Amino acid sequence: MYPKDEHSLDQVESHLSRALHPVAVPTDFRAQLQNGLMLAARHDVVVEKENQPVWGWMVSAFLIGILVGVVLLNQRWRGRAVIRNP
Repeated sequence: MYPKDEHSLDQVESHLSRALHPVAVPTDFRAQLQNGLMLAARHDVVVEKENQPVWGWMVSAFLIGILVGVVLLNQRWRGRAVIRNP
């Protein structure tokens, strides 16, 4: 996908330098772009924080369910052992 030798890289560099030219961006556009990017970044952080506690509750509920199941099975097993060996 990428050129392997230095000659090819030099060709790519020369093509890019001929094709790309510096562009003067208006300051109001830069300000709007920066505000939009900051809003998007904050939105991602808020969405991540909202989704994180749900997983915590689900994992906690799962582990509590497993613990209750183990305790009940242990009691049932002990009950059978007591009945068999009075």
